[in-house]
Amino acid sequence: KPRHTRPHAWRKAEEARLALLAGALEIRRKALEAREAAAKTREAEIEGKSADADKVTARAAQREAAVAAQEATVSKRETAALEKMRNAETVILLADHTARGEIEIAKTGDGPAQATAVGAAPSAATQRLVKAAQGGGVGGGVVARALDAFARLRARLQTQARDALAAREAELERGLSELRAADDAVVEIANALPAAERSRIAALRSGLVARLTQLKATVRSLRRLNRNDKL
Repeated sequence: KPRHTRPHAWRKAEEARLALLAGALEIRRKALEAREAAAKTREAEIEGKSADADKVTARAAQREAAVAAQEATVSKRETAALEKMRNAETVILLADHTARGEIEIAKTGDGPAQATAVGAAPSAATQRLVKAAQGGGVGGGVVARALDAFARLRARLQTQARDALAAREAELERGLSELRAADDAVVEIANALPAAERSRIAALRSGLVARLTQLKATVRSLRRLNRNDKL
């Protein structure tokens, strides 16, 4: 025989069941919200870490760029230092070869000074040096300035040498004129003397004539040097 349930009791039981179900649903909702919040927090943390990683990557890239720039600067300085060393060595060798007469440095007109090898068969080292001087003498660099300075020094020395030769030539000319006058006077006096005395004076005069001949040769050599400008 079925048991009869009162409506009031059934309603109470149903309300309790529904209340439990609602509580369970609320708990589940809160759990879902907590899970979503945790997921969002995790995503935010991941995004933050990703941003930090991007910042680290950017800083690393900046650092690499700075290091590369420093390396490029150091490389340029090393290249410039090596170039200065090569130029200095070229200038020293030019001075040495010029002093030995193996290279001649001269300037023609308004053009740059040029180095040329002296002699019909210059050495390989001299030829390499002339080539290096020609390559380094372009653009107003150290070698070009050194070549110009050497050319000016050579021109000044040539002028001084010509002036000295001219002065020496004039001095010898005066001495030669004095000796000629003395010789003419001796000849004139000897002509008025007896034959025996003339013979003795002629013997003495031979030394004077030899000196005159030597002076004439010296004057001719000086004139030739000054005219050809071989100093």
